[in-house]
Amino acid sequence: MAYILMVFILLMVAAGQTLLKKGVQAGQARGKSRIASLFHPFVVTSFILVGASPLLYVRVVASLGLSNAFGLNALNYPLIFILSRLFLSEKSNSWHWSGLTLITLGVFIWSL
Repeated sequence: MAYILMVFILLMVAAGQTLLKKGVQAGQARGKSRIASLFHPFVVTSFILVGASPLLYVRVVASLGLSNAFGLNALNYPLIFILSRLFLSEKSNSWHWSGLTLITLGVFIWSL
């Protein structure tokens, strides 16, 4: 159950980071200042998602232990990378893909 909760937390953080960038871009495209962009619905939703994740993370740490739970946080990078490519049309090069592969392999080896 703790691993399922951890996957949910990872998805919350990745979605929150993606929504944050999308909301700030949308606010600035409308000519709003950075302060006004903070109240865009995507930005507010991202604050809620990223803000709620530590509350759930405490429960995961209690169940799995800090060393196991903290290592799984490294999977945020691949999730955010994929979401930014899909929803933000961000570019990547071979170095990004190499880093993504190394991080994912490292988490896999660590979990053995």
